[in-house]
Amino acid sequence: MALYRIGGYFTCGSGRAFSENLSPGSQVTVAGIYRCTVCGDEIGIAKSQALPSDEAHRHDLDPPSDPARDPGPTAWQLIAAAESRS
Repeated sequence: MALYRIGGYFTCGSGRAFSENLSPGSQVTVAGIYRCTVCGDEIGIAKSQALPSDEAHRHDLDPPSDPARDPGPTAWQLIAAAESRS
């Protein structure tokens, strides 16, 4: 979970970008913090950069993958958008 020290730097966002699940390797249109929907790992990424591929982002699930508890395909979700004044 992303942490912050001063809540006044954040406002609640409800745009479409927050509800999209992006595939590994997708180019982002919004800079910010993205969360892996499988393992919860978070990354900061700049606008127009690509999200990590499946090969670059591995999941260390314990116990190893059990088909009955398969979390599904990896996806990335925007959890905090960065706003630039320029």
